[in-house]
Amino acid sequence: MSYRFNLSEVAGIVEAPPTAELTPLETNQTDEEDMGMTYEELSTFGHLRGPLCCGPFSMVARLLHLWKDRHAPAEISRKVKHFYTSYAANR
Repeated sequence: MSYRFNLSEVAGIVEAPPTAELTPLETNQTDEEDMGMTYEELSTFGHLRGPLCCGPFSMVARLLHLWKDRHAPAEISRKVKHFYTSYAANR
């Protein structure tokens, strides 16, 4: 990775996984582990909830089709419940 000012220290910062750093750094905490979902999944949830106006039931129905080869139905249901619980808590 090349940088305009040739500061090699910047690469470690730019390439580090996102983290809220709420626990000591020795634990290798990441946002995805803390959230229980990946950023890709979170983006899908946001798209289904926002522009497509899905509630929990319709989101699970759509994800059962989209993620049939990726997650078991119980896991999809758990992730959607976790998403909506977290979303409501943060509103």
